[in-house]
Amino acid sequence: MRIKRNPSDKIQVKMHSGMRGEIVVLFLIWLVILVLSAATGEKMAGITSGIFPLTIAWFQFIFRAQQEILQKSIKNHLKRS
Repeated sequence: MRIKRNPSDKIQVKMHSGMRGEIVVLFLIWLVILVLSAATGEKMAGITSGIFPLTIAWFQFIFRAQQEILQKSIKNHLKRS
């Protein structure tokens, strides 16, 4: 987050988020499960490897929604100040 004051005495706030490390780790785990299920021909691992990306996407959606709520809350707080 970067906060700076404009010459017109207004505060400008820029918020950004970086890459989430846990997504990379989860992707690598999913890739290992996928390769092992293909190598062994096990059906249950194949089903798991199909559900796993959906789980990651679901939690990413929740994280993003919470991030937007937080940004709106900060924006409203700064407007009232």
